[in-house]
Parts: sequence; C-alpha cells; structure tokens
Amino acid sequence: MATIDILSYLKDGCDEYRGLQDKNYYKLSLQKIAVTPRWWEVYGAQLNTINFDWTTVRYTDLDSHLSGNVNNGDGIGVYLFVVKPSFTIINLPGYVYYVGIAGEGDSGRHLRDRLRQYIQVSGIKKRNKVQTSLELYHNETCVYYSKLNVTSDELSEIESNLHGFYMPWANERDYPAPVKQARGAW
Repeated sequence: MATIDILSYLKDGCDEYRGLQDKNYYKLSLQKIAVTPRWWEVYGAQLNTINFDWTTVRYTDLDSHLSGNVNNGDGIGVYLFVVKPSFTIINLPGYVYYVGIAGEGDSGRHLRDRLRQYIQVSGIKKRNKVQTSLELYHNETCVYYSKLNVTSDELSEIESNLHGFYMPWANERDYPAPVKQARGAW
C-alpha cells in the first residue's frame, strides 16, 4: 500500500471524479492520445534492441514493494506509469501516461529512490499531470520498471524512444526531436 498520506491526498480527487454524472465523468475521462504507427516502427525498432526485464507493481502497493526487499528497484533504469483495469482481455486495455528514468546525468540515483518520490505528496505536487492522473486513476495504475546496465546518455536515449513510442499524455519533455517538433506545431 502506498503511504496513507499519499492515498488520503489523492482520495478527494478520485471520489469527486467517480461521483460525477455520466456525461461529465466521460468528458473528464477523455485523455489525449496519439496513434502513431510510423513512430511505433521507428522507436519500437530501437527499443527492441534493449534487454528490458520489467517488474510490475500496482501503484497502491508501491511503498510496500520498495520497502519489502532491498533489491526491489535497485540500480538505474526506466519506469512507466500505466493505467489499466484489474480485469483485462488479452492484457488490454492499458495506457502509458508517464515515462521516467532514474540515474540520469550519471547521478547513480536508483529506481527505488526515484519511485519513492511518487508515493510522497511533495513528490507528485511538482508534476501536475502526474498528480491529476494519479488522482483519477491511482487504483488502476501499475508501475512497470526495468533496471538497465547502460550509460547515462544511453538511458536518456531510451527514455526519449519510450516517449516517441508511447506518447504519454502526462509527460511534457524528453520526446525525440521529430516528435517535439510535431507536438509544438499544435
């Protein structure tokens, strides 16, 4: 379970969202996504060369997961926040809404430390779109993370490729140059 503080903090937004009349609930549930087959091919081909070893944990269990074993979240790597129902059909639907990295700029900062920021009120207040997404979907959010044995530059490139592949709606930067340019045109 994530810390009581963070779940209490997110609860009001979630309750308000869940209590909306259907037409308003639907309207607020719309998220801007891009369906980009050309970029799937380009960035997917680059990502396909990476040996990801994904660990999945529900957001509400992230605190106990990270505290439960000193090896959980050790090392540098990438992480995804994905909203999806607990019941899926052929593992669908699922929507990546945030992509991040731990260890950028040769900081050596572990995934565990980076992910802990998302279970602290002060950590999510800095990221408005992540905060809003967690208010709406914290019970349906899964965190996927993968430790990687790469350089800081390679890590940043992988993050950029993940942005180009998934087009996460809660990210503002770190997209590949062609995607940044296209997003800036609108």
